[in-house]
Amino acid sequence: MIPNLDWGRFEAALFDVDGTLYDQGQLRRIMAFELAMWCLTHPLRFREAKILATFRRLREEHYAREETSIMEAQYQWTADALNVPATEVRRIADEWLLKRPLRHLLNCRPPGLGELFERLRARKIKIGVFSDYPAQEKLAALRLKADAVACALDTSVNRLKPHPAGLQCICEQLRVHPNACLHLGDRLDRDEPCARSCGCESLILSARTAKGLGRERSYDLLFP
Repeated sequence: MIPNLDWGRFEAALFDVDGTLYDQGQLRRIMAFELAMWCLTHPLRFREAKILATFRRLREEHYAREETSIMEAQYQWTADALNVPATEVRRIADEWLLKRPLRHLLNCRPPGLGELFERLRARKIKIGVFSDYPAQEKLAALRLKADAVACALDTSVNRLKPHPAGLQCICEQLRVHPNACLHLGDRLDRDEPCARSCGCESLILSARTAKGLGRERSYDLLFP
């Protein structure tokens, strides 16, 4: 059930990226096919698929670890597990998780998302974005703009969700109190506790759900 929201209560809307601003399942299917075709045409580099799968798995498993630098540690986890150079892990992860998907993101964006951002701005509600992965290039590919953007890998954050450091950083950038913010994410296990720990109200609304509403403007139900 998607609630009508009293937007008069909020000064800012804070968005997750992956799974919230685009259909992550759709993108993963596209990228799985692209990776499979790559492996078939470049059989000597087949191990890249294993490195990528291990990187994603360990990042999920180690989300609560405290590291001096999450940016560097995320690659070292896989390097240690597979006995490969961390530089190679970084090259593969950056290519397949950050660069190659960009050209597909717009096709995975739910209808009405651009209008949602416009409606928020018309109500003078600030827009913040926080992601466990770098988000600036993804926002550009999605043709969306935010007033503040932060990533878990930023030195000012350096913690993965559901730790609230990232949302706290966004609130500071926007100069709004967390209790005046609505956070929109797609994961009950990460986004909701992250928002609650920060002091924000949480709404779980995945891009897949928004696309499935079957409306020209998928987010109309958020407004009374």
